[in-house]
Amino acid sequence: PDASIIYDAEALFSLREISKAEVEGRTLTEMEKRRMLREELDLMKEADTVVTVSETEGEIIRKEGAHGDVVAWGHTHDLYTSVTPFSERRNILFVGAFTYGHPPNTDAVTHFTTRVLPRIIEKLPDCHFIIVGSQPPESVRKLASKHVVVTRFIENLREYYEKCRVCVIPLRFGGGISYKVTEAMSYGTPTVVSTVAGSGLGLRDGEETLIANNDQEFVEKTLRLYTDEDLWHEIQREAQRYIRDNCSPEIMKRKLAEVLKHRLRKG
Repeated sequence: PDASIIYDAEALFSLREISKAEVEGRTLTEMEKRRMLREELDLMKEADTVVTVSETEGEIIRKEGAHGDVVAWGHTHDLYTSVTPFSERRNILFVGAFTYGHPPNTDAVTHFTTRVLPRIIEKLPDCHFIIVGSQPPESVRKLASKHVVVTRFIENLREYYEKCRVCVIPLRFGGGISYKVTEAMSYGTPTVVSTVAGSGLGLRDGEETLIANNDQEFVEKTLRLYTDEDLWHEIQREAQRYIRDNCSPEIMKRKLAEVLKHRLRKG
């Protein structure tokens, strides 16, 4: 009965649903948005400490008065040394699971394939978009074409991260922080990400990644990263520095230990 309760808020899913509605053109009233957020935040009140994946979501929890003891603890990654040079890489990669149709990933690849990729192919006619992820729904499998390859579950993702030149994360809605962004960075595959995908990570446009605010920027920045070898190396270098400084297992273990010690002191 005296055990401490630590609530692990992997993401604020109500925010994902609200942004999903906006992308789909469904209008939610402010009252509906507040109700969705409060229903989720009220779950935290019985906890002694709340752990969230980013300071961005932590601030929302504090601002809403859901809990006063909130700490951020994100994703951990090993750092891989990239061995395939720029000149030997080809194609554009997306990695993400489609379990139960996972709406953010399904929407992202569908929108990118239909609205962004055709304009990239005009400039890079030999380029392919490779979609890697478990359990792709029929709507995603139907995207396969001359320029689009849809795989299923892949045991070792490093092969794809090594052979592709650019990884895109075109999420239009979501919650928490995007694991697929930091995973690509850990493998040394430079990325172009949406503002949603980069949210909460503190990434800088033109430093650790290229950030696209709309479809036209996604086209322009993907083409630029795909063709500019100097920029490609700069992004790769800064991305791996970010992973080393923020996501290494040693750093994450230390942060988790601090969370637990903090709770014990307060207990």
